[in-house]
Amino acid sequence: MDKLLNDVKAYLHEILGVVGVDDEWVTLWAGASQLPFYLQELYSFSQVELLGNPCLLMICRDINSESPAIVRKHWGTVSNCYSGDVIYVVGGVSSYNRKRLIEQCVPFLVPGNQMYLPMLGIDLREHFKQRKKQDKQDLSAAAQVLVLRELLGRGTGSLPAKELACLLGYSAMTLTRAINELVGRGVATAEIVGREKRLKFSSNGHHLWEKSKSYMNTPVKKHVLIAEHDYHHLIDCAEAKVAGESALAGYTMMGDPKNLVMAVNASEWPGIKKMMGIEERDGLDFDCIKIELWRYNPAVIADGALVDPLSLWLSLEHANNERIEIARDELLEKTWSKWWR
Repeated sequence: MDKLLNDVKAYLHEILGVVGVDDEWVTLWAGASQLPFYLQELYSFSQVELLGNPCLLMICRDINSESPAIVRKHWGTVSNCYSGDVIYVVGGVSSYNRKRLIEQCVPFLVPGNQMYLPMLGIDLREHFKQRKKQDKQDLSAAAQVLVLRELLGRGTGSLPAKELACLLGYSAMTLTRAINELVGRGVATAEIVGREKRLKFSSNGHHLWEKSKSYMNTPVKKHVLIAEHDYHHLIDCAEAKVAGESALAGYTMMGDPKNLVMAVNASEWPGIKKMMGIEERDGLDFDCIKIELWRYNPAVIADGALVDPLSLWLSLEHANNERIEIARDELLEKTWSKWWR
């Protein structure tokens, strides 16, 4: 965080000439303690004067920042509590999200790349670097399942490892490796209770989500198409769940897509096809169902006909569609409200 603040200082000095190298240029904002706890976790807050105007830097703590629509809501909440101008500061942002931040009218600053401060009459667009993802290895499917079940209150940490492996359909070795992954990343610890190993997460709720989100990836490995008349055969297998835009429509106000989307465990798909006599189709027609083949069984996390909301959010991360992005933001807000607040 200190490095990002120093980068901001150097950038402002280089471009505006308003910050001296040795100046005591920022002060902590005491009002931060009155903000909702989740905002205090996501951002740090420093006051600075720019061109005679008091400003508050809302500094993103995580390189994997929230979507522009969510940032806009956070910025609005902070602005209602601060008498001056609030500036969102982030170390990196994609060109697509940069455009959306401007459309959302959020003043922001990316050190070394861009400064959009409309209240000061500044819209400086320099060379723009594509954000580089942190060099972090994604969690395995089993490890991601463990985290998601914990986040959604499925009682992952309360069971002995052997029982948990049986419940989730993994071998004892696979589950042990998943636990070791989480322990190695500081997300959880492994406790020995009697002769049993149990998984214990080091945090919960929103804090666990922020800590583990950068390690998680879309559950979708591949998409296939089947005829609509095979729908009932698919439901008979009991493990298929409504997914993609169809599930998003179920969770939010977004309309249903033209083609139903379902999720199935990729490792079970060949057997399901053979047993049910299902044939894949080559082209997407109105009488098709889109099948997402997932890295893990959606049924071990889902509670009902729809895939779980967090796996769904991850599966649509690269949709690059504003309508879907808005619905994803709504989905995450609802998840916060239900489980994490």
